[in-house]
Amino acid sequence: MLTQDDFALMNVLASWQSQSQTWRASAGIRNLTDEVYKTDAQEFSSVGNIQTAYYGDPRTWQLTLGYSF
Repeated sequence: MLTQDDFALMNVLASWQSQSQTWRASAGIRNLTDEVYKTDAQEFSSVGNIQTAYYGDPRTWQLTLGYSF
């Protein structure tokens, strides 16, 4: 199946920086609801009617820490 219903992606990012601006941190989640969605789809009707779909990334986490000196 090459089509899909409408979908929404939700990302969250939180950042913090110390008052002296020496330390900083951020944490985030992409695709918070772990939505399964297609980014591309192709049909090769000339080669046996093969259908191929490519899916987006699942839920991913990130954490960043930084120090300025």
